[in-house]
Amino acid sequence: MKLEFKMVVNEKKVEQVRSALQTLLAGTICNITFDKVDGTESKMKCTLIPSKLPPKVAKEGKETKEKKESMETLPVFKLDGEKSGWRSFRVDGLKEIEVLYDS
Repeated sequence: MKLEFKMVVNEKKVEQVRSALQTLLAGTICNITFDKVDGTESKMKCTLIPSKLPPKVAKEGKETKEKKESMETLPVFKLDGEKSGWRSFRVDGLKEIEVLYDS
C-alpha cells in the first residue's frame, strides 16, 4: 500500500500526522519518502516495532537525560543493514509512505 502526501502546514495538522505515523510505524515497516532540511529528497525503510528496536543501554558513569520531543520531527529506527540506527525527519517534509509489511 502506498500513500502520497501533500500537506498544508499548520501546527495542529503536523501533530495529527505525527501521531498517526507513530501508530502506523509501531506495527509496520514502511518506506518513507521526505524532503530533508536542505531540500533534497530522501527515502528510508523504517519502523517503531518494539522487537525491531535496539535495547536501551545506559553508558556507565553517565546520567541519561530525557530529551524533550519536538512535535515537528519524528524519530524512527532506520533499517538498512550496517547503516541501521535512529534517525528523524521533519513531519512537514513527508511526501510518501509505502507500507511494506506488518509485524
